[in-house]
Amino acid sequence: MQKRFAAAAALAVSCASAHAQPADIPRTAEGRPDFTGAWLSPWITTLERMPGASSLELDEAGATQLGESYFEMLAARGAGVDPDIFAGNVRALVKVGGRYRTSIVIDPDDGRIPYTAAGRAIVDAARSRLLAPADGPEARPDSERCIAGHGRPPMTMTPTVNPRQITQTPAHIAIYAEDGPDLRIIPFGGARTPPALRSRDGSSTARWEADALVIDTTNLAAATRGGVQGTFATSTETRVTERLTMLSADEILYSYTVSDPVLYTRPWRGEYVIVRTGTPTSEYGCHEGNYSMFNMLTSARVAEARAKKGDSN
Repeated sequence: MQKRFAAAAALAVSCASAHAQPADIPRTAEGRPDFTGAWLSPWITTLERMPGASSLELDEAGATQLGESYFEMLAARGAGVDPDIFAGNVRALVKVGGRYRTSIVIDPDDGRIPYTAAGRAIVDAARSRLLAPADGPEARPDSERCIAGHGRPPMTMTPTVNPRQITQTPAHIAIYAEDGPDLRIIPFGGARTPPALRSRDGSSTARWEADALVIDTTNLAAATRGGVQGTFATSTETRVTERLTMLSADEILYSYTVSDPVLYTRPWRGEYVIVRTGTPTSEYGCHEGNYSMFNMLTSARVAEARAKKGDSN
């Protein structure tokens, strides 16, 4: 895992240093940008503005200092104990257009998700459940239950080695995220599934706008999504528009817009880069090795039994 991260980090530095011209990107027989391959986004930048940051962009010195301090804060909380939570030595902020970013959210300008009162209540409740006694598996997040991971729209970035495999044909684009796992098979055009058929992946259609791949998703199920880098929510009213633009043969600019009148006062937008890796995705044996769920529920029952006996140890 360490070797995979080191290779990805080295590649990120090299490909971010100079963007190639559009003519240099790989193309299909039809002349479209070819996104086929394995891709990584191993950055520590958080969804909303990072603690201690007052602006969206930083120079290299400021980014190094912020990345180090945030890494140490997470490590002090125990995030480095389990490699599935915080893998490798991920301390770098994501770099877009030659500048380091302190949040994935770029609109609004303050790097904060514009919640409605209802949206804020849902997210606050989800965060509280993470710290509450585990009554059962249903109380834990989807990722802990091996139901879904970081490949759902919009795709989230995590400080782990989480390759995403993209396969492209003239009729479909398929995106597979190893962590989860999540597989989306998205047609170019065509009818959506009926609104009554909702899921965590939703119903997506793809189209081309010049060289940009645009994916529009509706029919999402109500859910909360969270982790080390931030928490947000979707409802049955959520619409996600993703845009993938190939900056060079080894770098994709991934941006997305989330709109939902129930959860958010206005649409908000996120953006980060994804870099090519030579390491393909691996089998994700989540249910088979889900020792964390067993341990959490067992520990909760032990704590409850001690509480009944008046034992605080």
